[in-house]
Amino acid sequence: MRSWLFTKQFSRLRERLLTHHQLLALGDFEHGAFEQLGGMVVSVCASVFRRDRPPTTAIALRPSPPSISKGVSRTAAKRAAIRCQTGLHTFHPTRLQAIPEWPLVYWWSDETLERYAQSPKLADAYEVRQGMATGDNHRFLRRPWELSRRELWYVPVDSSALPSTDTQWVPYVKGAAGKTWFEPLDHVVRWGLGALEIKTHTRNGRQASRPQNERFYFRPGVCYSTIGARFSARLRRYRSVFDVSGSSVFASDPAQLCCMLNRSAVGEVLASLNPTVNFQVGDLKRVPLIPMQGASDIIATLHHAFAVHESHRETSVTFRRPGPSPWRYAQEWARTAVDRPPHAPLPPYIEQLDSESSADHLSFAFGRALGRFEPAASPADAVLPHGLLLLDRTQSTPDAGDDLGHPGCAALHRVWAHHRNTLGTERITLRDYLALEFFSKVHEPMYERRPIYWPLSSAHRTFVAWIHIHRFDAHTVPTLLRRLHEVRTRLEQSTPPSDSERSLRSPRTRTPHAELRSFIDQIEQCAQRGPPPTSPDPQRCVPRARDREFELHLDDGVRINSATLWPLLLPQWKAPRTWWTELASPRTRRDWSHAARRYWPQRVEDHCAKEPSLSVRHGCFWRYHPARAWACELRLQAEFGRAVRIEESPHTHADGSTSSDHATLRARYLAAHPEEALAAVEREVHRRVAQGTHASSVHAFRLYEATLARDHPEAVRRLEARISERYGVAFQVHTPDGHGGPV
Repeated sequence: MRSWLFTKQFSRLRERLLTHHQLLALGDFEHGAFEQLGGMVVSVCASVFRRDRPPTTAIALRPSPPSISKGVSRTAAKRAAIRCQTGLHTFHPTRLQAIPEWPLVYWWSDETLERYAQSPKLADAYEVRQGMATGDNHRFLRRPWELSRRELWYVPVDSSALPSTDTQWVPYVKGAAGKTWFEPLDHVVRWGLGALEIKTHTRNGRQASRPQNERFYFRPGVCYSTIGARFSARLRRYRSVFDVSGSSVFASDPAQLCCMLNRSAVGEVLASLNPTVNFQVGDLKRVPLIPMQGASDIIATLHHAFAVHESHRETSVTFRRPGPSPWRYAQEWARTAVDRPPHAPLPPYIEQLDSESSADHLSFAFGRALGRFEPAASPADAVLPHGLLLLDRTQSTPDAGDDLGHPGCAALHRVWAHHRNTLGTERITLRDYLALEFFSKVHEPMYERRPIYWPLSSAHRTFVAWIHIHRFDAHTVPTLLRRLHEVRTRLEQSTPPSDSERSLRSPRTRTPHAELRSFIDQIEQCAQRGPPPTSPDPQRCVPRARDREFELHLDDGVRINSATLWPLLLPQWKAPRTWWTELASPRTRRDWSHAARRYWPQRVEDHCAKEPSLSVRHGCFWRYHPARAWACELRLQAEFGRAVRIEESPHTHADGSTSSDHATLRARYLAAHPEEALAAVEREVHRRVAQGTHASSVHAFRLYEATLARDHPEAVRRLEARISERYGVAFQVHTPDGHGGPV
């Protein structure tokens, strides 16, 4: 396998081979070396060594570049190239030792190698770090639009603010996914009590998460793509936590660094040092630093263009209204600017705009009608009540008879009249388009499979009720049922159903009467008892253990919440059915959700007793894991520098009993296990000193629990003596309000 030539895991092998033996020849054949391997992806390299090692040159043959290494006849093409000696290189293996980890980049010229050796490396000036691994992104990550804006914390990167203990969701940097230059706010991560739920996340008794390099969280930095054929770097706009795949470089001059890393030459160097699709931290550290003039001007121009682009992108947190975007051209200009010759002036920037789509305007008008965006000309209350838009396709008039006649839909009608011919649809009426195509063609793709407007639909979409999840309240379902019963009465009065139609109960019946009746029945079941199993076989889908009324908890996310309404969404959206099957199964680990606790309370309760992070999620950490809760409180007090408490309200259990609050449970644990609690204090002191938490100021430990010193003075004095002797740390007992002193 050719990876031994480049990757870090084989660096010791390379050093041993090249130090003690003489490399004579390399045949770097990559993919397609043998017909017998068929479609298997195998990168092949053949090498010839001699046992003794006099200084000499070696030859390497690469019969085809990576760009043409695929194809039906690639093996024959490589064979012909070998006979023609195409891709032949002569090199000195010992000279390549100047590159850290000694990769065999045999195609580098002597000038390239000398220039690389003389340039300072990124590791000499900057810190490169990997970020957090949550262990379960489905559980801990959300898209910003899934949550209430009040629960999101996001501040500009040039702000000095940091999240408090009450902050629930903070920005999170994942992989690049084609992004460059700037990182938009595309993901947020659960952050209550400094990510306590993530830090206590275990699986099969072992730590499942890895919150590493925490001191770099929320610092300005440049994140880079770890996976992909093309390397790119991007600046953060918000103070963020970063993922393993969002690894970052931290610098005092991020604009200069971002421009340097986005040079084509840097991408070529990285592709040489690690010609795979996965760039590691070690690869970045070996990048040569070549200062660039005009970096601040390039970033300033890009920042303005990106801000305009984000203000016109509906899923952005800074969205204002649809409009043209300068972002595509600005990126092309910046690429030319960073790759220009040394000392050449910046190319002129003349803004070019890409027009927004007709779908952008229709989506914006639709959001205004549902109350997500403020209406432009109409009064603030001229939006649809409860975020509900009911469509009745038995109506013949285009703008009356259902909610399309509401004043809040006036702008929607105007946009439809203006843009219908450019939407690429054959639907004649706005009602048909919203009922049959808007979700699949506009809303779901725009919101990247996490839509916030849901089309509750009858079997053949004759009746569609759009709901906006951020405006869903206790009146939404009763209002919808009342409206549907009014439609049913109108239908029966205009065209009474026949006796045979009255006897039909199948949702597949195409008569409007039967379809509406079935639709009402499904809404009542999901709202009052819960959705049915997706399969009659309990092995394929576990039936719910308890009937409960529907509740929508935004922090469960779109996947979980939509799953609990899957029969109503199935005519237009198939995914919630699969998600309900996953939620019903205990093996798929969805018991962190409110929905799982609502429909399978005993199962969730049993899992809370086993896994600490689930008990944190459901507010029973002190009941089931008091020792862990006590240790976590001590650590949180070190992180936040004050008397942080893990507060939990009385918890109602599956059997109907109610536990005590956190203060009572904490006091009960300290009274029953004082020696265990004090041992945890000593471990926390050791952790702070060993890991250098505030290394220059770990001269005192403050215990914010005066009851231990009051009830167990001798044990506390012994602990004080041990801590003073072993660590040279003073021991102080403080009350939660901060008052106190030495023991």
